[in-house]
Amino acid sequence: MPDNLGRYSLSDMRDRVRRLLASVSIVVNQTTGAETGSPVIQDQSYSNTDLVNQVNESLMSLYGQMIMGKETLFSSRIWVSIVNQNPGPYSFPLNMVQLRWMKWKHPNIAFTPPASPRPIEWHPMVQVDDPNDHDSQVGVYKAPTWRWDAGVFYLNHVPQEDNVNGIMMNIVTVPNELVADTDIISMPQFVRFVQQALIYDVAYTLAFSKQKQVPGDLAKKRDEWHTLLMTLVENAYNTQSVQMVAPSRMIRDTYTGRSRFIGSFGRSR
Repeated sequence: MPDNLGRYSLSDMRDRVRRLLASVSIVVNQTTGAETGSPVIQDQSYSNTDLVNQVNESLMSLYGQMIMGKETLFSSRIWVSIVNQNPGPYSFPLNMVQLRWMKWKHPNIAFTPPASPRPIEWHPMVQVDDPNDHDSQVGVYKAPTWRWDAGVFYLNHVPQEDNVNGIMMNIVTVPNELVADTDIISMPQFVRFVQQALIYDVAYTLAFSKQKQVPGDLAKKRDEWHTLLMTLVENAYNTQSVQMVAPSRMIRDTYTGRSRFIGSFGRSR
């Protein structure tokens, strides 16, 4: 059964896929409508391994389409501590698919997530790929430069002191694969829409892969849920936010921050 947030476990999704594929047989109480006994699998051509493999394949496909150009919705922050006299390597998360930016705070600023220094105290880190620039950037930038080396990164100078949680990364990661029966989709939002689109996509793909005739209503529902999910993501990404008043944040003569009167001839007075 779904949890209190309406999220299906892997076993729940397998059951729903089998019902769409008409591969289970159940006995229903004619009075209460309740199922009596456990459903019996009547079509062994779809094994649990088939279903789990396709669930994870469809999940990756849907997620890849969702984040395409919309990575802002799916990004998260992590922090990395820097060790004195150690320029690297420092590892990126294994499930990271995109690094959006890295920022640096001064080692003297204490910081324990999720409490944070002021935004102005985080300085963007510049990527410099040439290893010959080692130590040449000291004093030029407010933050150390860095270079990418496969799944790790190196600072371009040797740190002179520890910097606990000194680097803040904004990254996009992929959801964890579903393996155990109790696993749920590890996505911070859109989960209830994703799992519905996922169930129909898995059922359609499995029926097609077994060279069986795919029912027209199954194909239609798959397209409907896929379209609904992508529209939901698009709408979330394009949320309007118009800030008409922002003291000390906007230039007074810009359109949204203007405070002076505009005369009939377009001249400010």
